[in-house]
Amino acid sequence: MNTGWLKLFTVLWVLCAFAAPAHCQRTSTAEIERLRAVNYVGQLNGLAAKLAESCQVTIGLDAARQDPKSQVSVEVRDANLRDVLTAIARSGRGDRWRWTGNGTEFDLYPASGRSSVLDIEIAALRLREADWVEAIAALTELPEVRSGMAAANLSLRNLASAGAPKSDGHRFSLELEKLTVRRALHEIAKKSGSHIWVFQQHGAAGEYLSITNTP
Repeated sequence: MNTGWLKLFTVLWVLCAFAAPAHCQRTSTAEIERLRAVNYVGQLNGLAAKLAESCQVTIGLDAARQDPKSQVSVEVRDANLRDVLTAIARSGRGDRWRWTGNGTEFDLYPASGRSSVLDIEIAALRLREADWVEAIAALTELPEVRSGMAAANLSLRNLASAGAPKSDGHRFSLELEKLTVRRALHEIAKKSGSHIWVFQQHGAAGEYLSITNTP
């Protein structure tokens, strides 16, 4: 087993997951209650995925042209989820990452800025018994999204070559109106049960993008 995952599993077992779920309950002010201690060295996407699943929030990793598998080192005590995300932002050489969140949805993105494609406004997205792959296909086929991607000289990369998204057969329906691509991805992550989405640009000029739900 990967040592980073082993260490993370042990930490999260103590913190907020299986033995003591109260440590990740939300208060009436949508804050995440205090955890204990996190000591993790490993890939960023792996840490984000485990935090999202264990604390039952959604985390969007807007990696842009950075590597979502970049190594991070996090050591905090008497912390809540926001403290852990702040520690992630400060990990490595300088402040490589930033985060925002509202208590149930959190975004991690490069310090250099967020991806403009994720801030495209869409009029509506309606899904009927879709899985993750079908939901992302429907989202990226919307006229507003296609237009925004074309303006940014971006095209959707073959998901199989970008790391196959997880589709475990779970199907769901959604009716969304007047929101951004970013918010739509959070809603898809919630309904699909993945709890995480990863947006990344590829290619020599970052001309290809992929949206997956796998760490």
